Amino acid sequence: MTTVERRYRKRFTAAPLRVLFCRCHWWGRERRYHDAFALDFAAGGMAIRTTMKMKEGTQLLLTLENSNHRLLDVPAIVARVEQQEHEYLYGIKFAMGKLPDSSSRSAYSILQHLERSLKPNAIST
Repeated sequence: MTTVERRYRKRFTAAPLRVLFCRCHWWGRERRYHDAFALDFAAGGMAIRTTMKMKEGTQLLLTLENSNHRLLDVPAIVARVEQQEHEYLYGIKFAMGKLPDSSSRSAYSILQHLERSLKPNAIST
């Protein structure tokens, strides 16, 4: 019996990536952004660790930045939650379908650039 891998893209260590997030509610979004530690990254999603407790299905707006790129207010959804002592590990899936077509294409291309810059033997240009 073979196991099916749920991820289609390889994930890369996201240590140089800075992640800020805020939760979205039905009445709007929070004004305050929270820091998170990025564990791994792919153009379709990422894993983060933070002390804030959230439920599966929570809608987020992410700000992702490294030395070359900064992407503001990327819509995302919490896909997986796992508690580890006093912190929580979250699987985040980017929700580009919530953006207009031109914006989603632009954001996805920057996510691909971020992914390429996180590859172990990436050459910065």
